[in-house]
Amino acid sequence: MLITLFYTAFGAMLGTLLLLPMGEMFGAMLLVLLASKYHHSMSLHHHVLTFIQIVLGISVGSLVKTGEWQSHLSLGVLFGLITCMTIQTLVGYCWLTRIEQWSKNDSLLGAVPGAMAAILVITNSQESPSQKVIFTHTVRLVSLMVLASIIAYTAETQAVAASSSYIENFLQTNPLGLAVAVLAAIGLGIMLERLGIPAPFMITGLLVTAGGNTVVPAMPIVMPDILVSIAMALLGALVGIRIKLITLQETLAYLKAGVFITALGLIVTLVIAGVFSTLLDLPYLVLVMSWVPGSIEAMTVTALLLGLEPGFVMLNHILRLMLLHSLPAFLLALKTRRSAENRK
Repeated sequence: MLITLFYTAFGAMLGTLLLLPMGEMFGAMLLVLLASKYHHSMSLHHHVLTFIQIVLGISVGSLVKTGEWQSHLSLGVLFGLITCMTIQTLVGYCWLTRIEQWSKNDSLLGAVPGAMAAILVITNSQESPSQKVIFTHTVRLVSLMVLASIIAYTAETQAVAASSSYIENFLQTNPLGLAVAVLAAIGLGIMLERLGIPAPFMITGLLVTAGGNTVVPAMPIVMPDILVSIAMALLGALVGIRIKLITLQETLAYLKAGVFITALGLIVTLVIAGVFSTLLDLPYLVLVMSWVPGSIEAMTVTALLLGLEPGFVMLNHILRLMLLHSLPAFLLALKTRRSAENRK
């Protein structure tokens, strides 16, 4: 585990220095993957995934601001987002089951539009975790990150944002509120875990933080950037460990599946955004950036550089992640229902 943590930290620093999109995650993933194939046996403690869930759950929850939700979102936008996500999933599911010949379970997880951490938690709870699902999501995430970077770099408009160091950011946090949120997320997460709900700490961290910031807006709960970077690096390491046994032939097959799923998701987004842009009288490109299954950071920054209402874009992606983080509970209920029907 110490060797794995060393490669994780070194890869994250390299990815950051090389200015890779989400450099901490992809740098750690690539270095751990290479090291596991050619040198060392890689492993991490199972509680690392709990740490990742809590950090990312609180991070997403801290972005939720009640006033902005009320001013930026409407029932029409919510319906459009859910429609887009549903069709993205259905199209991807049909492709994976009929063309790629994947199982129904793997196809559903592979077709879900985004939320790498939630998917990793779900696959980790299975008896036989699927490497192809993680690899396909990695391909989609990388593809959309590269696309967003190209759009941002070629944009005529430029935005200059003030950035603070990790130390300054850490000193600006609310340590008491953060500690309470972490302890509450752990306690409630343990209860949900005993009920058999996957990704429990991610869900509780998100809800506790969003609720706490709504009740006490004067003392917002914010996850320090350094902890978010560490969580992203560890997530990359876990992905690298998970896909280390994939052969070259499997890599090419899963790469093809990931590329086609990404392309189909983009096509669906372009079409659905066009329809709802007309119905809701909203800018077409704003809806495209809001509903494409990419990361919050990449799509929000790209929208900022292009002047495409970054607040609206960010809130749509937060809502998408909240819905996807609730997916484990939905899948568990569906699985339980099917098991009961089979017994009858």
